[in-house]
Amino acid sequence: MLTSIKILAAAIFIVTGGAVFSEKYRKHGVLAILASIVSVMSAYYLIRSIKDDIVNEVETVAITSNKRADDFLSCENSYLIVTKQDPQCNFGLSDKSELMYNDQITEGSLTVIYENSGLKSARKIPSNMYVVYPQSPSGRYAFIQSCQFEENGIDYGLCWAPFIFDKKSRKIHETSAGKYGPERWINWSSDDRYAILSNKNEGAMWLHAIDATNGKTYSFPSDSPYPTWDGFHVIKIYSDTFAWRGPHTFAI
Repeated sequence: MLTSIKILAAAIFIVTGGAVFSEKYRKHGVLAILASIVSVMSAYYLIRSIKDDIVNEVETVAITSNKRADDFLSCENSYLIVTKQDPQCNFGLSDKSELMYNDQITEGSLTVIYENSGLKSARKIPSNMYVVYPQSPSGRYAFIQSCQFEENGIDYGLCWAPFIFDKKSRKIHETSAGKYGPERWINWSSDDRYAILSNKNEGAMWLHAIDATNGKTYSFPSDSPYPTWDGFHVIKIYSDTFAWRGPHTFAI
C-alpha cells in the first residue's frame, strides 16, 4: 500500500512539475500556481518517505546486529548445560555420548570415570550431560565438564570429568582440574593458550593451568613439596585476586 502511494506521489510530482513549465499552464497563472503547489507537496511527501525508509532500515540493521552480538555474548560467555534432549548454542550430545558441534560429531566420546572399590580398576560411564564453561577469547576453545546423573534407574551423581574442545580441529582432549572437578570459575589467557581453573577439597584449594592445545595440566601448588595436608599448613588461594601479568604469567 505504501509503495503504491509513493509511486503515485512520484507520478504526480513528474506530471505537475512538467506542467508548470508547459506552454498551456504558463498562459494560465492560477493553474501554474496550483500545479506548483501540488508538485511541491508531492515532492515533500516523496522525500520524507524516502528518509523514513532509510531510518527504518538503519534501525533494523542496528537491532539485528545487537541481537547477534547479544547471542554471541550469551553463548560465548555463559555456562551452558547441554543434554541429549536440549542442545545449547550449537553444542549437542549424540545418543552415543559423542560431543556434537554445529550438528557434526567430533572425535571422541564424553565419559565420566566411576571409581568403585569393588572393581579392580575405574570404569568409564557415558555422559548424559555436560557443562560448557565460558569460552576462550577468540571462541576457538571450550572447557567442558562431563557429567552422568540418573540413567537406567541408577543415580550416579557424577560431574567431574573435564575435557578441552578445539572447534577448529574438532577434537577433544581429556584433562584434569581437581579430584572432584573444578569450581564454576575460569580465566583464559589473552592468546587462548591457557585456561585457569580452581578446585577446593577439604579446606585446601588448587589452581590448574590447562594447555588448550593438548589438555596438559599444570597445578599449583603441586603435590610436593608443599605441605598442604598436614593439618597445619593448608594453602588458601583467593581466586578473586587473580590477575594476568603477561600472556602466560599471572599473580594471585
